[in-house]
Amino acid sequence: MTEPGISVIGGGITGASVAYHLSKETDRPVTVYEQRDKLSMETTNKSGAFVGYWGHEPPGRLQMMDYSMRLYNRFLDDAQTNLSYHFSPRLQVATTDDGVANLRERFKQNLGATIEEEGITTGMRRSPVQYLPSNRLAGSFLLPELELGPVMGATYSGNLGHLWPARQAAQEFVLRARENGVSFETGREVTEIVTKGGRVSGLIVDGEEIETDEVICTAGPWNKNILRAVGIDLPLKHTLGPMLVLQPQKESPHSLFSLKHEETGYYMRQNPDGTVFLGNNPGSYESAGTEYDPGDVTNTVPEELRSEGLEVAKSLLPYLEGANVVDEWVGVRSLTPDTEPIIGWTSIQGLSVASFNASGIQLSPCAGKIIANQVVHDEPTAYYESVSVSRFEGYGDYR
Repeated sequence: MTEPGISVIGGGITGASVAYHLSKETDRPVTVYEQRDKLSMETTNKSGAFVGYWGHEPPGRLQMMDYSMRLYNRFLDDAQTNLSYHFSPRLQVATTDDGVANLRERFKQNLGATIEEEGITTGMRRSPVQYLPSNRLAGSFLLPELELGPVMGATYSGNLGHLWPARQAAQEFVLRARENGVSFETGREVTEIVTKGGRVSGLIVDGEEIETDEVICTAGPWNKNILRAVGIDLPLKHTLGPMLVLQPQKESPHSLFSLKHEETGYYMRQNPDGTVFLGNNPGSYESAGTEYDPGDVTNTVPEELRSEGLEVAKSLLPYLEGANVVDEWVGVRSLTPDTEPIIGWTSIQGLSVASFNASGIQLSPCAGKIIANQVVHDEPTAYYESVSVSRFEGYGDYR
């Protein structure tokens, strides 16, 4: 008797990575169901696609990043799409006394470092991160476009960049998974996970019941509602991520750092085509709303966020004065209580999940590895303690 296939809900980078890794570990048929007509057009395509080390990663995250970086290096060395990687080291700048105090405290806590007044202090984890008072910035970096006047302090993360175009990162997994026999079905909406006796038995896809005994939910911000329908309430909250793409009146002849403004959460990055990506990371799990229905979120950035973001951008990068907004969208981010992902088994046998804290492109390669090992080999993996939902109060140990 032929075993039922393995079903993956969601055709973004996480679903594609899970499918690719499953296809390397089993001969069972693997099918990815994506509700949109094209793959990777939602959360993946709306991402800044940063990959690298911020400097405050806990040990579990470092383990995952090690695997993800190695796999991306292999993919980029033999890219099957037009995917490319661009260094964009980040300066996180503060423009108020409170902002400087927050930067300094976070730097010391995360890196166990002390700060010598008037000096440049480096904390070491996987890569160096520096704290710089304002009087040392101009002597430390070439920053011709940055308006230094308002900046009172900064942290610098040098081992950071971004993948471009973001959607092609997912396509790299898709193409390789298809070569291994994975089926990607687009325009196919999963409306229900069917369970019997505490385990998965099928899916309802466009009104049709499809037999399956393994389901992996990789639907980004849709995960919460999909799993709630079968009695699993993940500890996730949502925030909105407004993004603007700016076309400067005159392109800068210089490469720019990625910048983030401590006080407002706005960040800027120069794209390979000369445009500037302006986004907002609105804060912590504690300050986040409960949830959004991604289907109800429009792609028009609210006027107050647009105005504030453009003002912040111009105050730090004056050459953006008069820049045109040539594209915009609003993404929905998932946040976890401890900023670490939730990956793997759930309380329902045969049902697994992958949800991130706004770090899906960075960690999806390793998420695919974890889930493939759990589903195919019944192996928790060395990452289990860091990523299992069982680490939160009220959830069982699902090994």
